[in-house]
Amino acid sequence: MVKQFVYFFLLLSMYSCQTAIHKDAAIQKKEYFDLKDFFNQEIARLEKSNDSFKKTVKIGDKSETQMPKEVDWKQELQIFVESDINKTAWFDKYQKDTTENKITYTAQDDNLKIRSIHLHFANPPYTAQFMEDVEIISHTENVLYESAETLKYWYRQPNWHIVRTQKVATGGTETVEVLGGF
Repeated sequence: MVKQFVYFFLLLSMYSCQTAIHKDAAIQKKEYFDLKDFFNQEIARLEKSNDSFKKTVKIGDKSETQMPKEVDWKQELQIFVESDINKTAWFDKYQKDTTENKITYTAQDDNLKIRSIHLHFANPPYTAQFMEDVEIISHTENVLYESAETLKYWYRQPNWHIVRTQKVATGGTETVEVLGGF
């Protein structure tokens, strides 16, 4: 009886190791361009920069410009990091279209928030070092509100432009615009 228990325990242990290995392999596989890694590298690059930074936020007709001396780059670019579509459940949810200097991912499921991603490159290969700009379009809709965002990031001279329009069922429409860069 003890012998059977030992064999069962060893078999269970080996199965657990195999399952963990398969999970790790699935996590490491990137079906689409790795936006999360790209923007995390940008955050690290910008943290080393000493250039002056300017940020303008516009809500409706009101606008405010800031030139902070210290910038939390992780917070500033978090919305871009969160737009990464490399999730195992989404591997077949986006159609990839590649042209001469552009990769476009388009959602095939209307329930996905990220509707499309457009990556422009100076030339192939399609890697971060040849990136020109990134454009991300998202849309969310439910009974309470509808929200649309367009995120644009230019790599060579780090600048970004975010436009978010939100329509609330009980009220009007509000547009928030953020321009950041050097």
